[in-house]
Amino acid sequence: MNYIHPWRIVKKVIEKSGFLQKDTAIKLWISEKHLSQIINGHKRITIKTALKLVNVFEWQASFWLNLQQKYDLNITK
Repeated sequence: MNYIHPWRIVKKVIEKSGFLQKDTAIKLWISEKHLSQIINGHKRITIKTALKLVNVFEWQASFWLNLQQKYDLNITK
């Protein structure tokens, strides 16, 4: 079974919010480069990032972390 990479969800949530990537990075208190690396699948969603996503988008941190964990398990197999 294939799992959706978390970056796809982050990207869609940002697009639906109407925020620009730069604005989202500011709201998340991360650099625009770091956000870009997440969106492009080069960085994982960490606990710290998941908690920041909760503050901006009000999705539970466990959602982001479970999504990342399932993806990681799938690609490790």
